[in-house]
Amino acid sequence: LMDQFETPRTPDTVETCVEQGIKVSLKRGGEGEETEGKVFVCGSYELEAETQSRFGWLGLFFVPVDPLLSRPTMTLLQSQTDVSGTLDSRWNGKDLITAQANGSVGLYRLENSEDFEYGIGLRQKTEIFLTEEGTERDDLCNLVLAVDWAPSSPDSVSRKIVATQRNG
Repeated sequence: LMDQFETPRTPDTVETCVEQGIKVSLKRGGEGEETEGKVFVCGSYELEAETQSRFGWLGLFFVPVDPLLSRPTMTLLQSQTDVSGTLDSRWNGKDLITAQANGSVGLYRLENSEDFEYGIGLRQKTEIFLTEEGTERDDLCNLVLAVDWAPSSPDSVSRKIVATQRNG
């Protein structure tokens, strides 16, 4: 066991970013010596049965890559509680897509910015709803269950996303 963290909700997805050379200042405010390491996201989704309300959480973590550390400690870089629920996630470079419980696919980008507490974080770029016209967005059948990046040719400028929904 490397380290542990108690999430505010039951985790549904954990995905590591394979991008190399990610550096984070582990002092709040993004100042100080930078440490190289890996980032990963952890997402959760819960349905409150009585009210049919959806709750979610998305956390961005950092783990230093240092051969001298026998037991590296992970750091929670960013926590978002305003998501309807994250059921799946996939990285493509520094871009992250998430399967959301509200029937959408979220697109985030890992960015360096003074806006973030540790100088790095996820910024949501867009949210694409996969509902059909006339369908309520909050319908429980509209869950996006899984997402992935579709393979594309090396010279392709655009990237495509594949998503599955509970309602087929």
